Amino acid sequence: MRKAGWMQKVLTVAAAMLLIVTVAKMPQGEANANAYAYAYANVKFNANANAVAMGQIIKSDMEKSTAAEPENVLDKAVETASAWAQEDVKSAILQGLTTNSVLGSFQQPITRQHFAGIVVKLMEALTGEKAEPITVNPFIDTDDPDVLKAYALSVVRGVNDDKFDPQAKVSRQEISVMLYRVFHLTGKFPQGASQTVVFSDEGKIASWAADAVSYIASAGIVQGKGNGIFDPLGSATREEAIVLIKRCYTAAAE
Repeated sequence: MRKAGWMQKVLTVAAAMLLIVTVAKMPQGEANANAYAYAYANVKFNANANAVAMGQIIKSDMEKSTAAEPENVLDKAVETASAWAQEDVKSAILQGLTTNSVLGSFQQPITRQHFAGIVVKLMEALTGEKAEPITVNPFIDTDDPDVLKAYALSVVRGVNDDKFDPQAKVSRQEISVMLYRVFHLTGKFPQGASQTVVFSDEGKIASWAADAVSYIASAGIVQGKGNGIFDPLGSATREEAIVLIKRCYTAAAE
């Protein structure tokens, strides 16, 4: 097992070097194409264990892309996302609000671990500061760096004193609470967040999440699922989560 892990690291490094060399050889006028290729690389590296082979595919794709059509590569990165989400996902990628883990299988429910990763990206983008993981890990079920960064930032908490439950689906009310914390921690609040939104199932919203859901909804970040329903215990897909992160960034940066 150790040998296999070591070999995978070598393959990944080799592919990364190939990507860097290829980008370096591209014309200066294709700066945007470089960013798009980087996004596409994230998807490719995450989708296939043979990183060297993926590096060759990326190299080929980049060489085919021209300054006149730089969006081709980014289009490929989001081609499996739903049509309604594609433009927001593209923007999120270029704004540095995504991680490798969420670029792909866009209709799959996002986990607590993966949402922690993109909420860290949101915090970093809003503060301009690099997040660092907490020194002493309080959890016995994960040592994921993004989870520990999010915990150190006070954006996430465990499901109890020593467990985070990283692979569990994150609920819509949990997402609302985390985004609410981001606004308070950064001091950057959306403008015009004053319209009261009432959901028909507000009685199902946990007391610890009620204020957050109300605020995030009034800011237009989170919306209901139709017929006035919020569905607090329901999950969110990866693309829905990315769009929410992008909306928060846009609203807080205005």
